[in-house]
Amino acid sequence: MQFGRSGGYDPETTFWRCLPSDAISEEYSMHGHLYPYGFLVPGYGGNVYSTMWADVGIRITNLGNNQPYTKFYQQRPIDTSVLDKDDRGYVLVKAKNLSAVRVELIRINPTDNSNMGYEDKAAGAYDMQTYPLAYVIFSGPGTSGYSPNVGVDSTGDTTGFPGYAWIGSIGLYGNISVRRTATCSITNVTPVVVFAPILLGELNSGGSRTQPFTIESNCQAGAITNTAVADSSYGKFTYNSTVYTCSSGMAYSWLNSNTGMCLSNSGTALGILPASANSIAQAQALNLKSAGGGLTYLLSDNYGLSSDVATGVGIQILRKNVPINLLSSSNSAAAATEVAANNAGWYRLVDSGTSSLGGNKYSEVFQATLKKLPGVTVTPGKISATGRVLIRVQ
Repeated sequence: MQFGRSGGYDPETTFWRCLPSDAISEEYSMHGHLYPYGFLVPGYGGNVYSTMWADVGIRITNLGNNQPYTKFYQQRPIDTSVLDKDDRGYVLVKAKNLSAVRVELIRINPTDNSNMGYEDKAAGAYDMQTYPLAYVIFSGPGTSGYSPNVGVDSTGDTTGFPGYAWIGSIGLYGNISVRRTATCSITNVTPVVVFAPILLGELNSGGSRTQPFTIESNCQAGAITNTAVADSSYGKFTYNSTVYTCSSGMAYSWLNSNTGMCLSNSGTALGILPASANSIAQAQALNLKSAGGGLTYLLSDNYGLSSDVATGVGIQILRKNVPINLLSSSNSAAAATEVAANNAGWYRLVDSGTSSLGGNKYSEVFQATLKKLPGVTVTPGKISATGRVLIRVQ
């Protein structure tokens, strides 16, 4: 996360103007004043705090000093000698001078959560609490009374909130959803696919080279493998043989604390993601993409960067001899239809061409075809492309 707001501030946005001799810092803490965000969940590597979901904890780390957020206010001094200055010699505190943060969402056992009985057991969107889980506050001359003291417990001290010193917040509201369901994992992929050499003239005349490769997977019982559609509802659970539909704000203790969590009906989908960020960017620049953002060709990792790498040529992935789209990111498509999921590069794990190996294990043979890119001149060279096979609950 960078620059403190959804989508990011312009890094040159100026928040404060100070003297070069001023002692300034950024303060930060969990939102301990709001239940249950200030409650520490023991274990899980430490510094994990409650969210509104009973089985999801959060750990936030300030990457400026690699220190985890806690419910106590901490600070990271800002070195004024590295700040930009205006024409009068004042230093400028800009968005780019504040620390980036790492946010980890961690699956926890609700029984390890001391607040069990309050948090949401529903799946779906994080929409129970609009307030953020953590804050970033500017501290320096002129902020006395507008920023808390370092070391103070945020549970009982929100000095200055929501005044001008409180410049950033970290929240999940409207930005994340949870899916709870059985899933699958990749157990084996053909590690290397080698194409026979092909002449430039043959490529320009429509020639190609095709090689098979195999993907094998193993699923938990109950995994939904015949669709790539996402379930955006709050899920369901079974209690005393009755199926209940969950809703936002459904507390963990509703009906009975042992009812378990609300389960989603999302498919476990398969996708192939180019391992090279350059490969993705080059494919997008050449408009080798679908309407849903999926990529139509896998390009060499160093396509356009190295003179010895061939251009104008890429690799199409085929399933049952039909080209499929590749992923442009590892994000779920959150698609309401199979077509939309496919356009983003996600496909049902088990299809008509998939073989069962028994015991929820599957195998399928795909094809990789090396061919000329549409509308691009081929230049000779080598081809070395890397794809990652992913499985995600949608």
